[in-house]
Amino acid sequence: MCSFLTVGIEGSRSAALEAALVALRLGVSREVNPQVQRLFPAGDTLFLVTRGECSCDLVPLKADSPREEKRRRRGQSGSKRPNQVSETFFASLKPHAPVRLYFHEVAGDHLTEPVKPEAQATLIS
Repeated sequence: MCSFLTVGIEGSRSAALEAALVALRLGVSREVNPQVQRLFPAGDTLFLVTRGECSCDLVPLKADSPREEKRRRRGQSGSKRPNQVSETFFASLKPHAPVRLYFHEVAGDHLTEPVKPEAQATLIS
């Protein structure tokens, strides 16, 4: 299971945010999943933001999370590396606030997999 992050921003401010995310060497493409698109206001530009093939490193982790336990079992470095990446990412969003975020945890194709009925984008201001 992987996570994918969609960032939404009002359309006229999207170019600056896109440039900031690319400067962090993150993958930035347009979000095309119609179910994810419905979680954001009309007029927002939506970016699918990845690091490598997914957005797992961008998810803020807690030391006792199931994802963190999985990393420990695999012998990975634990939360230090992902949390540093996540903290840098979130710091880069602040100058562009308000933005909306949605982490979509998927088991299949992130471009078409449905979102949970209770899903909501989170406003970062």
